[in-house]
Amino acid sequence: MDFYIISKDYVDYLKSLDYRVSNNYDNKTNKKPYTGVVFSKGYYSYYIPLTSDKEEKYKNLPRDRATVHDLYEITTIPYPLFLS
Repeated sequence: MDFYIISKDYVDYLKSLDYRVSNNYDNKTNKKPYTGVVFSKGYYSYYIPLTSDKEEKYKNLPRDRATVHDLYEITTIPYPLFLS
């Protein structure tokens, strides 16, 4: 298992290109890590973050259907392999 650190500047840059990119911090003093899946295609690795569990989202689901996390359907964070 590998761990990656994504700088705030890179996240801000990605947010300027796509509003769906989430912050990797709650506020200026509290940084929160992304948790997700990384896959590679060509020269890029793509990070697919997991969503946070939000009670409202699951309020009407049947009790026999448990979901811990969902993958964001669209938002990925590209990372060129040559920067590794």
